[in-house]
Amino acid sequence: MLAKLEGHTEAVTGISLPSGSNKLYSVGKDRTVRVWDCSSGQCASSAVTDSEFGCLVSEGPWLFVGLQNVVKAWNIENNIGFSLNAPCRLVCSVVMEDDTLIAGMEDGTILVWKQHPDTKIPEPAAMVREHNGSVCSLVIGTDRLFSGSKDCTIKHLFMTISKYKRGG
Repeated sequence: MLAKLEGHTEAVTGISLPSGSNKLYSVGKDRTVRVWDCSSGQCASSAVTDSEFGCLVSEGPWLFVGLQNVVKAWNIENNIGFSLNAPCRLVCSVVMEDDTLIAGMEDGTILVWKQHPDTKIPEPAAMVREHNGSVCSLVIGTDRLFSGSKDCTIKHLFMTISKYKRGG
């Protein structure tokens, strides 16, 4: 083991290393987000929120954080951000491909947003209820979406990602 990064007081629910960054981001049930220096292994900064974190992923310079009823996005290069309403309890998983953002929710719902071609701001595109438990894993394949849940199932959704592409 090269290093042990300590500081969270409850379960870590997401870690992310954005491309080109020397900072590792972590979130947890303790309602903290931490930024770690990859060279030293030291916590460079931390913040406490009023909600536990369900997940954390990165896509390019973007960090996507799943919280209670919302997905928050921050661009670490230019410090801009936005929030997307996710009215189905805790956001447990997030995946992104091209202009599509998909979130798996605590109540078994899967939410889809599409980036508007002019404003570049994601807009709601679909909401489907496929599971009886939290959607804790999502993966996008070629025109396929797979979801894994605490209901002990993996579902291959018949709706394809291309269905939600603008003009598709």
